[in-house]
Amino acid sequence: MRANVLLVFFIAVVLSLSAVADEPIPALPSEEGISAEAVAMLESSASADVSVDVESVPDEAIAELEEETVISELEEHESSALDEDVGTLPDQFGYGLKKFRENMRVAFASEARKAEIRLELARKRLLEARALARKGKLEAAEKVKEEHARRLSEAQDALARLASGNGTSQLKAAVAFELKVRRHIAAVRAVDSDLKLRLSGNLSAEQRQKLDALLGSFEQEGSKLRLKVKERKEKARELANASGVKVDEDELEVEAEAEQRGVTGQGRVAEEFIRIAENKISEAKERVSGLENATVAMQRIAEAEAKLSEARSAFQSNDYARARVLALEARRIVMAPLIRSRLKAELRESSMEKRKELAGKIMEKKEKAVEKLRERQKEQREDVREKVQEKREEAKDRIEERKAAVREKVEVRKEQAKERVQERRNETLAKVEEKRLEISDNRAEIKTEASAGTESGTVR
Repeated sequence: MRANVLLVFFIAVVLSLSAVADEPIPALPSEEGISAEAVAMLESSASADVSVDVESVPDEAIAELEEETVISELEEHESSALDEDVGTLPDQFGYGLKKFRENMRVAFASEARKAEIRLELARKRLLEARALARKGKLEAAEKVKEEHARRLSEAQDALARLASGNGTSQLKAAVAFELKVRRHIAAVRAVDSDLKLRLSGNLSAEQRQKLDALLGSFEQEGSKLRLKVKERKEKARELANASGVKVDEDELEVEAEAEQRGVTGQGRVAEEFIRIAENKISEAKERVSGLENATVAMQRIAEAEAKLSEARSAFQSNDYARARVLALEARRIVMAPLIRSRLKAELRESSMEKRKELAGKIMEKKEKAVEKLRERQKEQREDVREKVQEKREEAKDRIEERKAAVREKVEVRKEQAKERVQERRNETLAKVEEKRLEISDNRAEIKTEASAGTESGTVR
């Protein structure tokens, strides 16, 4: 809850200060850090008495905050439902049978229901982890955390497989599932608040660290699913717009909320639309009543009340379709002053020390982001060095391969030359031997002839 308060306060301060200074709105903080302009503004607001005009916050920022407001409201409801019976725990006999039944329930469900059932099972894992943590069994809760993440991932995959039909039907499914995801995130935050409240004084530093990591993981996994659902909704919205169909997402949301509450039938649904608008208007009036300079907000609330009055008249005339439209319009009109009044209330309750604390946290985030950037640059330089070294080694290997190939060719040519020289030498020797034999034969003939001449002379 406190994180939500800080988020609301921060956005209001940044946006309103940028309006007063007539400067561009700086980037909001993210996991990577915060812009220098935003830090300078917050430091200024922490050390000076700055008058913040919440009315200058644009409607776009109000729309972004509306979802956080809805989750905060749901968190209060989920806090009262935390003690529901979760059944067998992982450290108890029969837990395997419980998991088997759950798997069978998923296996035999329709594709349209698989995502919802898996989200319900993720909620069970969340409550099981709470029960184990309250018993001090944080290691067992860690195992449940993995199962929680798996069920959310399966729910996301099941939702992706439902991407069929026209844009309107896809958008309707995405909006309905988004409501369930909001309830799950609200349950995660309710568990977070409950465990920290109950266990804060009974844990060692190491146990607190484990608990924070456990709760942070639940929040992170829920936020990841929330972003994926938003992406799915955006794709469905683009598909619907491309087909030329105008879809009122607010109406789809209220309709899905009524359906999930078990409200059916045109008359009852229209009555539910009117009830929701009445609740929003009542809350806005209550919050605005104690604030100064609320003229604009009161005008918007009066407009919403006029629309709501028309909706009631249409309902009494059994024109349920028109009653729905008018009640929805009343709700839409009153949401901006409602959110702004909450911003004002949070700002009014925020002290200078809280501002300094927030600015300090943001500076810490910035320093961490700078350090992370330096580490990344260092890693990139190391990667470049490694790649250059790899290229050098590859070049050396190629040169050695080429040298070896050249040496091999030289050796082959040497052997070929030796063979040719040997062949020529053998041919020469053969010729010399042939000449020698020829000369020897000639000598033998001459000797024979000489001997024959000598013999004939003697006879005479």
